[in-house]
Amino acid sequence: MDAGMRRLYSIKAVLLCVGLIFLATGCDSSNPGNAQNDRHLKEISKPLESLHGPYRVLKVTDGDTIHVLRDGVDVRVRIIGVNTPEVYRGVQCFGPEASEFAKSEMANTSIYLEYDSTQSQLDKYGRVLAHVWTATKQLYAAEAIRNGFGFEATYAGIYHHRDLYLANQKVAVQEAVGLWRNCQR
Repeated sequence: MDAGMRRLYSIKAVLLCVGLIFLATGCDSSNPGNAQNDRHLKEISKPLESLHGPYRVLKVTDGDTIHVLRDGVDVRVRIIGVNTPEVYRGVQCFGPEASEFAKSEMANTSIYLEYDSTQSQLDKYGRVLAHVWTATKQLYAAEAIRNGFGFEATYAGIYHHRDLYLANQKVAVQEAVGLWRNCQR
């Protein structure tokens, strides 16, 4: 078996393990009385004064990285809390679909950035770390995860919106949508 196939099988194994963990932990966001869900609903229904922008999207690199025009400068943004399959360093299962979803949500639009005080300003590749809100004020990562185009990823500790992302991932796994349907074989 070549290195590419081993890598693909490793990724599938990780996705399967993540899915099984969420099914086993029994995180129930469908319960309207769930305190974490209620807290998050209050958080996102308040005025969004913590958002910066709007910034014009110059390029959608893939499902979790975009370029925006900020103060006249092309800035690479790594979206906090979501990881999507690769499309450049070896195409991974559902990578092209995740990239197309990101393009459909953000290409040729303006977005808002929400910086997260729990995370570094930059990742190890020099990309700005931020949550991305679409022009319609939807939290992009939450939608991508809910629709199976990516999975929740915690890099440097607990971050804002994590509970929502985990709840959305649980639903995506249970409903077998996107990569949870197409990449588990």
